Amino acid sequence: MLEPIETAWSNAEENAKVNRSRFAQHRIKPEEVWPEWKKQSEHLGNAEDSKRFVQTALKRAGSPLESLTKGAWKFSPQYLPPSLRERFIAHGFAESIAISFTFPSAPQARYIHRSNPIISLIADAVLESALDES
Repeated sequence: MLEPIETAWSNAEENAKVNRSRFAQHRIKPEEVWPEWKKQSEHLGNAEDSKRFVQTALKRAGSPLESLTKGAWKFSPQYLPPSLRERFIAHGFAESIAISFTFPSAPQARYIHRSNPIISLIADAVLESALDES
């Protein structure tokens, strides 16, 4: 009577062992993964690409970045067009902040990487304006 339960238990235990060995992270060697990671990272853009995109887009939107100390910039969402400014306010960016595109960031500056909400909001606005027929 207990035989089917014991068999199912043994099978589950074997499957768990197989899954643990199949997905074991200790088998991943950094030197094997690094070239692929680096190639993907280059395609996605680096800090300089992010900085250039944000500077260009904000300048065209009428709210250019203001240079602060070395490596830091002042981002002022209050000078953006109303529709974009509302998006930033909804995401908690109502006031000017110091940002940096490099890590570690400049003192008192927030590090901004390519998937940061600030860059995402700007990218959404650029894409929508490019697709706008008016």
